[in-house]
Amino acid sequence: MEPTTHPMALRMALHRTQPTLARRRSLVVVSSASIRRRTLGTVEAGGAACNPGNVCVQGGCALECPAGTQDCNGACVVLAHDPMHCGSCTNACGPDEYCATGLCRAAPVDAGVCSLPRRVCGGVCVDPSNDNANCGYCNFVCPADRLCTGGTCECTGGRSSCGEVKCVDTMTNSRHCGACGVTCGTYETCAGGACVCSVGATLCDGRCTDTNIDPAHCGGCGIACAAQQVCTGGQCRGSLSSWEMFGSNARHTGENTTETATPPATTSWSFQWPPRPGEAPAPFRGVVSSDGRVFATVDRSSSDAMQVVALHASNGAKLWSYNFGDVTSVGWPAVVAGTLFVQQPRGSDQVLSTLWAFDATSGATKWTAPFESQGDRFLPPVVVGTDLYMNGGYYGGLYGFSSVNGTQKFFNNTLPQYDRWSPAFADGVVYALAGRTLSAHDPTTGVTLWKLVLSPPGVPTSTAPVIASDKALVIAPPSVVAVDLTTHAPAWTANGAYVGTPAVAGNVVFASGGSLSALDLTTGAKLWSFAGDGALSYPPVVSAGHVYVASDSHVYAVDLTTHQSVWQADVGGRLATAAGRLFVAGKTGVLTAFVLTPH
Repeated sequence: MEPTTHPMALRMALHRTQPTLARRRSLVVVSSASIRRRTLGTVEAGGAACNPGNVCVQGGCALECPAGTQDCNGACVVLAHDPMHCGSCTNACGPDEYCATGLCRAAPVDAGVCSLPRRVCGGVCVDPSNDNANCGYCNFVCPADRLCTGGTCECTGGRSSCGEVKCVDTMTNSRHCGACGVTCGTYETCAGGACVCSVGATLCDGRCTDTNIDPAHCGGCGIACAAQQVCTGGQCRGSLSSWEMFGSNARHTGENTTETATPPATTSWSFQWPPRPGEAPAPFRGVVSSDGRVFATVDRSSSDAMQVVALHASNGAKLWSYNFGDVTSVGWPAVVAGTLFVQQPRGSDQVLSTLWAFDATSGATKWTAPFESQGDRFLPPVVVGTDLYMNGGYYGGLYGFSSVNGTQKFFNNTLPQYDRWSPAFADGVVYALAGRTLSAHDPTTGVTLWKLVLSPPGVPTSTAPVIASDKALVIAPPSVVAVDLTTHAPAWTANGAYVGTPAVAGNVVFASGGSLSALDLTTGAKLWSFAGDGALSYPPVVSAGHVYVASDSHVYAVDLTTHQSVWQADVGGRLATAAGRLFVAGKTGVLTAFVLTPH
């Protein structure tokens, strides 16, 4: 900030020095009227001495000023520099002048002298209370849709800030309808400052809904679907499939064997994770789904009020959420048998991290359990019956807990420290992939049964082992590696540019790496490929005779028989199929649900 010296400040500085001079000579600075009253009160008949600090001048007592100063109306001033008494007691300088050698001179801006409330910015006197280029302080430029008022950039034209980057019109803005913070519902729009039903939506029981997909109002208001049914095309159909954990199941195969709906698909709803003011939206970690509900967290890299949110699978309506407070991240959840499990690394004021168990229907906390970790980011835990297995440990490790009450069963601290991995479970064995180390563990004690260190250069990240038949499949970039679970040695390696986690359906392995590759499970030979947009990078998912694969900006449904795309959409991210929907969790903080065609 550039210095500012105002004439009044100069004047105050001069007056602050004068009492010091007066005190050195025991002067009392008062008004001339006071001097006269005090003089008359102390001069006796026949003539007497003046009070200390006064002198006798022409038969009267007057204020004694130090050399170089003069009494101007009862104050000792320096006529050479005082802007209120410049050169004489009656000469005051103008607002943009200063006093030098008894003369009023124009204040040069390069000397930082401006009249208040103005100040020097870039060598020019400006008023920061109303200057759009220097609002409040130098070089703070107001956006084009705001004016500087009282030193603050304020919205114009009846619009409001509402904590947004751009000014909003509360008459039409669905996030701030009628007033800041009043958000319209999923099937509502803002008109005239009020939330009204969008085109195609119906008002049922006081809320707007889409009767084509709402299980409570399926085909019309008050027509409710039975439990485990989904509303599609205004009709109640079938039962709801689930996507319970990473890769859908404890083996992480990426195949939903109970989902029967197929493409083509139509957009059902989208949910925007609210970004923090001035920051880009945080990407979704991924979603899980059970009993017609979808659960999600986001992947923030900085401290924030982190949440897990539960949405209705049919319409995206928010059912409940839980705020974990000021923590660095919240893990990708798993949902099994009506319980949602979430790992939360320790916050700034916490010693230990916490494993949470929520009632998936109500959001009520069932139990919590402490565990050790640093500021890790977690993939979902694996739940098998009454057992839960997960990544943890301050320096790495594998935990076993009771999924019923949170009792710790074991902790194996011999694993290397990596975050963003999830154990797998198959045929009575727990498998872990921490960095390049694939290991097998006893499910009761956590004892290591065997381990294999994969060859460099690739280090698997944000992944898990996929257990298919007698093999564990992992992607150690840039290759897919199949490890024989009997010999504990690599059975085959498929080279390419593979990333993420593969999927398996039948005897075919699907892997993303720019394009989608279909590999033979037994030999690793490439069977066929699909190019897409050339940037396919997310783990494929399989259901009902189709494999779904995505980039950051596109999602495709590929027929497993023809190997051709039969449907696509211009959104991308992590995928899951459940409840007759395809869910796409994007990097831009948007979760999109597509309704598949029921069968």
